[in-house]
Amino acid sequence: MEEFTAHQSGDASSRVLALSGMLTIHYAGEIKSALMEAFTGAEKLTYDLQRVTEIDLSGLQLLCAAHRMALSSGVSLTVCGLHENAVPSVAQEAGFFRHVGCLQDVNKTCLWVGGEK
Repeated sequence: MEEFTAHQSGDASSRVLALSGMLTIHYAGEIKSALMEAFTGAEKLTYDLQRVTEIDLSGLQLLCAAHRMALSSGVSLTVCGLHENAVPSVAQEAGFFRHVGCLQDVNKTCLWVGGEK
């Protein structure tokens, strides 16, 4: 069982936040801090989830909140590794995958649209 870690690289024009380990309620405060810190001054931001070993509902909700924050602040957000490792099965069980995004998703960039069927 790997604890949560976050590593930020790049600059404001193109920043990557690599998350690894457990994105669970136990680490919710640290996850939120890492996600928020990555937004500071960013124009283009990528969350890399390829090394996530475990995620729960709180981790999924934090990713949604980060997406909404990107929409409201004009930051271009990309998530890679979203459909790998532990994420898809938990997102499927929690009912996160959908056909259309939430009301705030006017740019049609919802993380969960077109996911597992």
